Amino acid sequence: MKIAMLTSDYLPSIGGIASHIYELSKALRDAGHEVEVWYWNRKGLQIDASQCGDIPVRNFSIQDSSDKRGSKLTASLAAEIHDCLKKFDAQVLHVHTLDHLMGAIIHVRKSYKGVTVWTNHTSRFLRKVGSFWWRLKLKGYSRGFDGLLAPSEELLEKSRFLGIKKDHCQYIANGVDIHKFAVIDRSEARKQLNIAENKFVLLSTRRFSPKNGIRFLAEAMGEVNKIVVDVLCVFCGNTPDSKDWPIVKQIVKENQLESFVMFEGAVPNSEINTYISAADVVVLPSLMEATSISGLEAMSASRPLVGTRVGGIPELIDEGKNGFLVNPSDSHALAEGILKMYQSPNREQMGQYARDKVIRKYSWKMVADKVTAFYQKCGAGQA
Repeated sequence: MKIAMLTSDYLPSIGGIASHIYELSKALRDAGHEVEVWYWNRKGLQIDASQCGDIPVRNFSIQDSSDKRGSKLTASLAAEIHDCLKKFDAQVLHVHTLDHLMGAIIHVRKSYKGVTVWTNHTSRFLRKVGSFWWRLKLKGYSRGFDGLLAPSEELLEKSRFLGIKKDHCQYIANGVDIHKFAVIDRSEARKQLNIAENKFVLLSTRRFSPKNGIRFLAEAMGEVNKIVVDVLCVFCGNTPDSKDWPIVKQIVKENQLESFVMFEGAVPNSEINTYISAADVVVLPSLMEATSISGLEAMSASRPLVGTRVGGIPELIDEGKNGFLVNPSDSHALAEGILKMYQSPNREQMGQYARDKVIRKYSWKMVADKVTAFYQKCGAGQA
C-alpha cells in the first residue's frame, strides 16, 4: 500500500504530532508499505531533509502563505497535493493537523479515488469544540474524509458531531519505540547529565504550553522541596517562545528553587532516553492530553509516572502499579502524588510493570497493524 502522511508539523519539531507521524511511518514501512511525508510549512520555509529521519519527505512549494486566505489557500494546497500524487500515487492520504490541509482534501476528493483519513491529535480541538461556528467549519472540513482516528477516547467522543460514519471512527492509542526507549544505566545517565547520585530526580519532557500544566509542577516543587531536600526537577521543552516559560521562571524565582531545577530547553527526541534513565519518576501535569507519548516513552524506559486524570493519561497509569493519578490544575495534589512516589518502596517494581505494559499494548508495530486494518476498513487496497 502507498501511504502519504500530510502535515504542517514535522521533524525537527519536538512535538508529539511530529513524533507520531515519524514513528508510525517507520512502522508502516517496516510492515512492507511505501510511505512518504508531504509537508506544508505554514511559514513558507523548506525543512532540511537531513533533519527528517529516513522517511521520504516532499516539501510543498508554497513560498509564503501570508498573502493567501481561506479558499485561495486551500486551492493552492490542493494543487500541491495533486502535484505530489503525480509523483507518488498514494492509495491513502492521511492528514494529521488541524488546518487548511483539511479543506484542501475536499478539493482533492473531486478526482482522487483513494482513501482519506484524518487523525485528530490536537488539544486545540478540545479548547474550541464548544464554539458553534468553529464546529460548523470543522463539520464542513470533515466532508473530505472517509475515516477519523483519535489517540484518546475523549478526542474520539468529542469528534462524533463531525458526521463521519460511526464504524469509520476509531480510537487508536499513540505508540512508542520499545527498542529506542529502553533501560540504560541510571548512574551512567546521571554522569552524562552531571546529576548527583543522591538526588531524587523528577523529569518533565513537555513543551511549556498552557495545556501541559508545567506551571503546576513548578508550584508543586515549592511544596516537595520543603520535605525532600535533595529533590531535583529537570525540565525539557522550555524555549523562549513557550507561552508558560516566563510564568514558570517567575514561580521558580519566587520560591527560591533555582538550585533545585534544571532547564534543558528543546531536547531532541534522540537524546530523551538519557534524561528518562537519569530520572526516578516522570511527571505529566497536563490539563489536556491524548495517550501521552512522553508518558509512553517513560514507561518503555521503566520509569513510573505521576500524572493527571485527563484524556488518555488514566489509561496509561494503573494506580499504585506503575504510578499515581492526581487531579489536574492542582499543584497541592500534584505535590502529594510526587511525595507518595518518593515514599514508595516499590518504584523499581512500578517501572518494570510500566515497561511490561508498554510491550503488551503500545509498540508502534501494534499501532501500525491497527492503522493498516483501519485503512482497509475505509476501503484502501480494494480494487
